Amino acid sequence: MGRTRCALLLLISIFLVASSFVTSLTHSVSASGIRASHWIIYDVTHDAVLDSTGAHQQIPMASLTKVMTGLLVVETLSMNQQITIVRGDLVGESSIWVQPGDTYTVRTLLHGLMMRSGNDAAAALARAAGGSPHHESNTARGVFIEMMNTRATELGMQNSSFRNPHGLDEPGHFSSAHDLMLLTKEVMNHPLLMQPFGATTFRGEGFTFEHSNQLPKQYDGVLGGKTGWTNNAGLCLIQLVERDGRTLIVVLLGSTFERWYPDAIDLLDYGWSIPPPATDAARAAETFEWWRTRTDGPIELGLDVRSWFWGPEPASGVRPEPYREAVDGERLVQYFDKGRMEINDPDGLITSGWYVTGGHLARELITGNRQIGDAAFIYRGPAHVAVAGDVVSDSPTYADMAALQDTSHQASGTAISLAFTAENEVQHRARFTKHDVQLREIAASTSHGIADVFDDFLDREGIVIERGQEVDGPLFSPRYAIIGLPITEPVWMRVPVGGAPQDVLVQCFERRCLTYTPSNPGNWRVEMGNIGRHYLEWQRQS
Repeated sequence: MGRTRCALLLLISIFLVASSFVTSLTHSVSASGIRASHWIIYDVTHDAVLDSTGAHQQIPMASLTKVMTGLLVVETLSMNQQITIVRGDLVGESSIWVQPGDTYTVRTLLHGLMMRSGNDAAAALARAAGGSPHHESNTARGVFIEMMNTRATELGMQNSSFRNPHGLDEPGHFSSAHDLMLLTKEVMNHPLLMQPFGATTFRGEGFTFEHSNQLPKQYDGVLGGKTGWTNNAGLCLIQLVERDGRTLIVVLLGSTFERWYPDAIDLLDYGWSIPPPATDAARAAETFEWWRTRTDGPIELGLDVRSWFWGPEPASGVRPEPYREAVDGERLVQYFDKGRMEINDPDGLITSGWYVTGGHLARELITGNRQIGDAAFIYRGPAHVAVAGDVVSDSPTYADMAALQDTSHQASGTAISLAFTAENEVQHRARFTKHDVQLREIAASTSHGIADVFDDFLDREGIVIERGQEVDGPLFSPRYAIIGLPITEPVWMRVPVGGAPQDVLVQCFERRCLTYTPSNPGNWRVEMGNIGRHYLEWQRQS
């Protein structure tokens, strides 16, 4: 690389530092706006991947390659060993400007490798570690490439293939965000490598190096990092950061000049917002609150006007309940007014849709079968608990809803008139057609249609909190994750609500029951029933 291009890159670097600093002052970009094509957030302290995108896909990794080169150097060579530069070390592009015949210690070249991403330093160190510190040797270079791939295998880097020690684009040279996270974990075990990984400046043997990683100037707690950039790889970063006794690794690949450091900041901010794995009741409570905040946080903050998904506060503490397939036969759960949260996949991603699930509460209350395993149940009898409205002696109960499970009582496209009579018999009542609620297409899988007001509710969008940011998005994602599939017909009831008789439409799904009260204000007409509290009452009864 010529000196003119070096000067140009220096100007670009200065511009990036300045623009990234301004971005950090006005930081408001959500993690959902990440430009990097592949990334991972890993919690070192709790040994957990917090979230990722394309983390196992094979992709060029540019100068992040040099982290593997540095690891092998500290595992193989003495810091005081001398290395003679040869012409074959001058591979071009990023450079620390050594010349053939110059001799330097491993320590100096290692700092040039990690701090300034010198390709010449990488080539010289690789040749020396391969067995030829003072003379050109293709054999030694080949030995080092073999060492890189062997070490990758030892570290479990299953989607990595090394063809050179510096990271310039080359066919068959690739890694993945997950593999580079594993590599960074190993770096932490080597103080000799952590020193240049996290140093800000280095002076020695005629050199003064400043680290190319600019994040420490913008973000507190950075322990170290590595930058990378090629045409094929895009802008790449590794960042290791510690705050309040918790350490995170962020790896991002395929970003842009404009979003390079803002991507890292957004991912780190997002990572701190994710609770640690729920290994005990206290951490499970943090996880459940994190999930509750997605939909109910905007309500509490006054950002949106809508009915609760879970409720303003828990209806119980976190407690273990029997489940045969769970660790030690129990899983942690917590009840809310509107449902139950349970740790379903303790070894999975906390941010995945299956780490926390809600259970088939409505199905259990209606059938009387309490689920204690994937295919294990205890019969407790249907719940004689009012499904909607105030608790009065003659209100329809979950046990009564069993009459609506088996077949469709209404035709799709017609106004819903099915009702519970005063005697809790199911009959059609023409007066309920005045509310003009239609039954939409009956699904073959369940034999039940969905009331149009509930169907529209499931498609509703609004403000949610995702990746630590307030964004517009679907309230139900995926559509049936929170409520499940419909298991009853929608049916009208005349029940007291706050002491005043009201027309209320009720339909039960696998996990929740939905209610529609025409007399309520617009965004409160459709609500989740208080099935969490109803389930607790059923447990006490049985």
